[in-house]
Amino acid sequence: MPMFLDHHKIVPPPAMVEESRKAIKAGAKSPQGVKGVNGFYSSTESWCLTEAPNAKAVHDYHDAMGIKMGPGDVTEVKSIV
Repeated sequence: MPMFLDHHKIVPPPAMVEESRKAIKAGAKSPQGVKGVNGFYSSTESWCLTEAPNAKAVHDYHDAMGIKMGPGDVTEVKSIV
């Protein structure tokens, strides 16, 4: 399954961080076919590492949570490990 790193200029609220943490630990897959691998955040922005069929699925997944991303915010990546 392809892996994607996305970026958004928002800091997720604590409840969203906890919900994401639980979904990642459970290996849950969204209705869009997106599975969280890890997430990262700073005081001003955040990133998600996901497995998904394609970049559109990642956009749709975030849209469903009310997080809008633009062109270039989702990049397909490959692991070195």
